[in-house]
Amino acid sequence: MASITKTLNRGVELLQSGKWEPAAGLFREALIRTPGNPDALHLLAVAVFQLGDPKAAAEYAIRATKGNPSSADFHSNLGRYHLALGQLEEGKASLEKALRICPSHAMAQMNMALTLSAMGRVEEAAKHMREYVRLQPEETTGYMNLGNLLAGQRRHKDAMECFERALAINPSLAEAENNLASSLQALGRLREALDHYEAALRLNPRYPEAWSNK
Repeated sequence: MASITKTLNRGVELLQSGKWEPAAGLFREALIRTPGNPDALHLLAVAVFQLGDPKAAAEYAIRATKGNPSSADFHSNLGRYHLALGQLEEGKASLEKALRICPSHAMAQMNMALTLSAMGRVEEAAKHMREYVRLQPEETTGYMNLGNLLAGQRRHKDAMECFERALAINPSLAEAENNLASSLQALGRLREALDHYEAALRLNPRYPEAWSNK
């Protein structure tokens, strides 16, 4: 019989390959052999969340954080599951724990930004998203999310910079072209906006937002 460490490592390999169900099976096997194992609980939470069950993910993650309360990863993921369930105050509390443990935890910053945005606290959300961007400067998701937050505040020039940064990293992002066009349109720069809507449609001819905005 494989050791618990080998079982968990094999499960992680399956997770990374997108094979959620067999990964979950290995993590459940590890829990049968070592009940209450925090790492197995944490990883099982990840697997079942990917399988579309945030409620079960949160339940496993709560048990994982009780078993290892000093893990920023565990608290950050729990915050994400609470967000998916619409449990915003609980999610915020979990993410505050994660960031107290590790202020430079990028995903905790991202999850906190998304949670605060869902709570309508957009200025605070933007602050955490900026921190995510600082920690992950070569990752487009942060720029896209920050740009969307700023556009929602009608800070379209600042939003444009975010979408442009995302496109500098990945020129094939149709959503970035579309959102850049939308901000240009809001600023009255209609010719430029049309060019970027057309660029979005070249990248994704079936992009409904670009067709409707154009």
